[in-house]
Amino acid sequence: MSKQEVEKLIGMVSTTEWSPLPLGEVAAVTGGSNKAAGNTFRGWLGLSGPRGFGKRPKAGLTFIHDAYGQRFARSYHYNADGPRYYWRRFPQSASDGSIVEDALRRFGVAFMANGEPKSAQPSLLKLVQATKPDGLDSLSDADLVRRADQAQRELDALTSLRNKRIDVLQEQIDRLRGAGSLADTNPAHGLAKGGR
Repeated sequence: MSKQEVEKLIGMVSTTEWSPLPLGEVAAVTGGSNKAAGNTFRGWLGLSGPRGFGKRPKAGLTFIHDAYGQRFARSYHYNADGPRYYWRRFPQSASDGSIVEDALRRFGVAFMANGEPKSAQPSLLKLVQATKPDGLDSLSDADLVRRADQAQRELDALTSLRNKRIDVLQEQIDRLRGAGSLADTNPAHGLAKGGR
């Protein structure tokens, strides 16, 4: 595999949010099938999981791997399309606990798999750096977590406010629709309308 292929694969794992692997894109880079793309991705990057787990992990099971100068995490959860792994990339300085806490905040359940992370391709460790967002480089990981929690609370408050406004508007629309339908069925209103 070339450095460009490795860069493409690494770049498919977000540093800001948990998301499933884009299996079609992985398959296009590795030349494999979509069905085997997850296993191929892990194999190419040396992210093998601990042994002893069955084919159907419990929701919340989170694997953490050290490779290419950063930490790759995958956490198993269910969504409308069924069970799948969600991936996220963290800086090398992120602790196991902070990664699992991040998964817990995102999914509501998370626990770390037992097993040692496996380092991969030490000669390519500086290939891609997982960096903090612009302007936040000077903050510690704890400060970043606090800032992220504050931002999430603000987002939740704004979402709640938006939903309340939508509910008020929907009530007004329903009242107007109800008033309009009553006016249309009122014979006097209909005659007055027709007499104009």
